[in-house]
Amino acid sequence: MDALRRFADSYPVTAYVLLCFLITWSVWFSIPTVAGDDWTLIKIFTGAGIGPGMAAVLLDRLRRGWNENDFTRSWWTAFVFVAAIVIGLDIWSLMAGDGPTLALAASAEPAGLSLVGVAGALISAALAGFVFATARSSRSKYLNSITRIRVKPYWWMVALLLPALVYTMGIGAAIIFGSQLPDPPLLGAEVAEWAPFVVRAALFTYFVVCVGEEPGWRGYMLPELQARYSPLVATIILGAVWGVWHFPLFVIGLYSGDPLAGTLFYVVFTTSLAVLFTWLFNGTGGILSLTLMLHLAINTTPKILPVTWWAGVALLLLAGYLIYRSTMWRRGSMERRG
Repeated sequence: MDALRRFADSYPVTAYVLLCFLITWSVWFSIPTVAGDDWTLIKIFTGAGIGPGMAAVLLDRLRRGWNENDFTRSWWTAFVFVAAIVIGLDIWSLMAGDGPTLALAASAEPAGLSLVGVAGALISAALAGFVFATARSSRSKYLNSITRIRVKPYWWMVALLLPALVYTMGIGAAIIFGSQLPDPPLLGAEVAEWAPFVVRAALFTYFVVCVGEEPGWRGYMLPELQARYSPLVATIILGAVWGVWHFPLFVIGLYSGDPLAGTLFYVVFTTSLAVLFTWLFNGTGGILSLTLMLHLAINTTPKILPVTWWAGVALLLLAGYLIYRSTMWRRGSMERRG
């Protein structure tokens, strides 16, 4: 244990990336064997591969030390709260059927309460609850800001609406240049049809995807990188790692496209997104809860607005503009380990 602690202290980013990839890739590469081709089961077990968050809280506790006061009543309350929500969402998906879009979810055959599905739901819920509760009780000012909400309203508006602006810019560019627009995802659906789907997707994204990723990428890795490099260099490194991390999803077919080409595209995509996240994170003094909201908005908005390839162009332009306008990107490193 002492050797691991010394390695994590000497090489915090390397230790984090290795542990993050080990956890996630071990789970994701096993999904075809465990879940088959049922989308709901695949979604549940994908949610169990929350390597970024798990690696962050485990290394944070390893380096700072565990003590008997870590698992307090407050910790257990946060754990049960998040775990109960995730179990409820997964059981809902198993019983009602689910899919990546409203149309596919509506036509999906419910998987039902199989042993595999329930086990996956329990594992995913326990992991999400553990990451959330442990980050919240951490002595790191970055990790424990996962529930901090006292920040200027301007930043909440930015986190929630910036992705919609990017997608809307993409729609506007498609109209201007005569590109064909895809149908709106909710076209023709009644409120009683699309509201439960959007609510379930948003809650799953927040409590599984955002909680599972953001404590790692922004709560741990970004501050460690910025302790050594400028924010711009740190963001590029993080964006590249973030993109490569998705590689198994192309291999197992959850994401379409050639695995290598798709991963390279994702590296460009996540690096551009990382610019937005770093700008928001540094601009608010390292408030993790804001990055969870931005991640939620990025993943949920396409379920409401149509997405065109012009949105990617808009994202690149916005990232470039933020880099050009702010001197933050060339500042010295941040204080190490808040």
